[in-house]
Amino acid sequence: MADEFPASINDETVFLGDSITYFWSLPKHNAGIPGQNTAQIEARFQTAVVQSGLPQVILLTGANDVRVASPDYSGIMANIQKMVAQGRSAGIRVILCELTPITCCDTQVQTLNAMIKDYAATQNLILVDYYTPMAGKDSLYLKDGLHPNDLGYAIMEDTLTKSLQPAS
Repeated sequence: MADEFPASINDETVFLGDSITYFWSLPKHNAGIPGQNTAQIEARFQTAVVQSGLPQVILLTGANDVRVASPDYSGIMANIQKMVAQGRSAGIRVILCELTPITCCDTQVQTLNAMIKDYAATQNLILVDYYTPMAGKDSLYLKDGLHPNDLGYAIMEDTLTKSLQPAS
């Protein structure tokens, strides 16, 4: 595990998302709201991120969108793309995240994560892969099949720290 998440990064970053973000004790500027989908998060991007005056956002969203029988992947991605565009137009560095595993709907999570990964690559964005280090270990890292437990959040913190380190 990483020794400590860099305070300077935490000081300058809005963490935007749903309950997975909300229940995470790490973020100093935590803009997670339980139950929200990407459309709801996109609707508050201006207020939560742009108006914060902070130079960076870590966007972890989509968990509530994929927990339905037939997710609207194009709608989810359109909302993510709108948030990236808003952030960029305001001079904010946008960091995208792959979803953590969700026990009920792993196929949907993997589908959305692949789309987020492809989009991040085409837009030259940093991508934080929370899925891979937690995959197949739901009982170890998730407390209820959706929300990470303390160990799951420690894995996320370590993954994020490594993702934000400059390439050597």
